[in-house]
Formats: sequence, structure tokens, C-alpha cells
Amino acid sequence: MAEAHSAAGGPAYLAELCGRSPALGGALGACHSLDVPLLFGTFGSPAGRGLLGEGAPSAGTVAFADGLRRAWTAFAHDGDPGWPAYEPGRRLTRLLGPASTTAPYPEETSRRIWDGHGIEPFDLVRPHRQEDSIRAESVCAGSGAYAPLWGRRAGARSGYPRSAPARRLR
Repeated sequence: MAEAHSAAGGPAYLAELCGRSPALGGALGACHSLDVPLLFGTFGSPAGRGLLGEGAPSAGTVAFADGLRRAWTAFAHDGDPGWPAYEPGRRLTRLLGPASTTAPYPEETSRRIWDGHGIEPFDLVRPHRQEDSIRAESVCAGSGAYAPLWGRRAGARSGYPRSAPARRLR
């Protein structure tokens, strides 16, 4: 994705979470969603305790979380998380951990597996008829921003056996 976005002229930034979860004796490693309690500072939440272990986080974990939060905030603010943008020839990646560094993409061998294999879009579900759809608008509370939502008209047949009835959007 970074290659395609970069080729189209957009900046892309690669990052890999390398910090290991201290929970379960480190057995979780840098597991999926480990960044969530770090990013939001929810160390004591059920998910935070499950991913980071019981008790107060170490000073190193708090410092790592602060750095992660600063990078996300900078990216949201001005589009630059604080490390070089992806370039196809260099493939620099931010390795996020207690001692974050920037280095060439660490999984280059795995990345090359996909060379020469185009990834084409595909449908995960059978397309439905346009007349079975309704359009609604969702207003983000207080912001005045609108997001289009698409849903199925109440009672419209999905064409799939034993499908759950669709809920009507309000």
C-alpha cells in the first residue's frame, strides 16, 4: 500500500510496533492491538491490563506511550509523524519500541514474496440491487460533519439464505 500511495504522489509512513507486551511473561510479543492502550493511555482498563499486565506500567512503558502519542498527534496535525516518508528505494520504517529507531523495512524478504503478484479488488459479497438500498446521513455530534451511510431498505431481500434482517438506519 505504501508503494502504491507513494507512486501516486502521496506521502506514506511505515511503522512497526516492536515493543513487547510484558503480560504473560512476554508471550504476547508485539501483538495486535498492543498499541491501543499505549496510544490512549488506558493502562488500567481491562484491555490495557490484559495486554500490558497488571499493576502500574513501568517508566519505560509510559515514555514509549508518550512518544507514540506525540507521533500520532503530529501526523494528525500536520501529516508528519516525525520520521522520513516512505521512498520505494529506501523503504524506511519507524521501529516503535522503548528505544524507537528508523531503519530499512525489516521484513524485506516477506515483502518480496508479493513481487509480480498484482492485487486486484474483489467482492466479498454478492452485489445487491441499487433499489434495495437507502441513503442516510450521519452527523458527527457537534462537529457539523456529515458521513454518508449506505444500508439496506427494511424488508429488502438479501438473496442469501438465513441472513439476518437488516436494521433500518435513522
